[in-house]
Amino acid sequence: RSIDALGFAAAMTSSFAMTAKIFPNNVATVL
Repeated sequence: RSIDALGFAAAMTSSFAMTAKIFPNNVATVL
């Protein structure tokens, strides 16, 4: 269960980083 949470957090972080890199002006809108 803790490993699943860690993997989910890593996926969220990587997807957010990719979104921030692709849409630097829309990060606030995404949040």
